[in-house]
Amino acid sequence: MTKFWLGRLLLDQTLSLEEYEEIPLPRLELHTHVLYKNTQVGLVLGMGLVGPIVGFIKGRSLASVLQYAVKGGKIGAGIMIPLAPLMTEKFIYGNEAERIYDRAFRIRYHDSQLRADRWATYGGLTGLAASSFRGGSLLVGGMSGFLVGSVCAGLYSNLILNKPAKKERPNKPQQ
Repeated sequence: MTKFWLGRLLLDQTLSLEEYEEIPLPRLELHTHVLYKNTQVGLVLGMGLVGPIVGFIKGRSLASVLQYAVKGGKIGAGIMIPLAPLMTEKFIYGNEAERIYDRAFRIRYHDSQLRADRWATYGGLTGLAASSFRGGSLLVGGMSGFLVGSVCAGLYSNLILNKPAKKERPNKPQQ
């Protein structure tokens, strides 16, 4: 990883074309990106969808929903995080270095992907800080913050930035 990629990922720095093209470790950048995406998928499915549904079915209370959401998040992240390097290597197996470089370049250039990763990082750090001040579980705080950051970035990117233009109704001709 280079300082340019970390600056782009964490600080949303604008890079020149030469800085975009300087990718000494494209394989590592791909691994990092897939790790972020797998963590996001594991937490969204486990903590945001499956866990709460199971908790509601089993306990029919908010405490049960929260308990199973945390359990689902741990299971989801616990399954998806170790799969990230395996998935990345399977995806790039047999590809020439130019294709791997091209994929890393396109990820660097994709604002929505980087925003999701950046906001997830900041959300996770905020969750860790909040849970350490409150005296709660750092794992749960980090997972919750990572999930909230990921979801907020997705909503922002897809609903606010890419807001579809309203269709204007054609005026009826006056008779």
